[in-house]
Amino acid sequence: MTGEYDGFVSFLEERVGDGLEIVMEVESDSYEILYGEEAAEEYFAGAEDRSVEGVYEEALLESTQAYLDSMAYEHTTYADVMVTDIGVGYQVFLSETRSVIVWTDGNVQLEVPAFIDDCRDRLRECGVKVK
Repeated sequence: MTGEYDGFVSFLEERVGDGLEIVMEVESDSYEILYGEEAAEEYFAGAEDRSVEGVYEEALLESTQAYLDSMAYEHTTYADVMVTDIGVGYQVFLSETRSVIVWTDGNVQLEVPAFIDDCRDRLRECGVKVK
């Protein structure tokens, strides 16, 4: 795990508890699973149309789209939330080409704006540059 994310993952483990499934950093040229490698392997092995590379590519597109939306509509998009039948994904945008994805099981109840604000604050405290 990248050192700057240690405190962030600890924060998530405490805040989300057993419902924390996967934490993934996505950059323009790479990705890293910071937490939940076994859960990620199970998730991606579960269907032929899912892959970690596909999630990586989609996350890059979402980061770029959030940046373009911010420019076009003169606001800042901090995160995107995806609710599915197997859980909830929170993509926290760090820049137009960098983000962190937090995946929880479907039983976790989080107040989205407050959770995203807390994630952004904790990332900053850990030395991660956040827009």
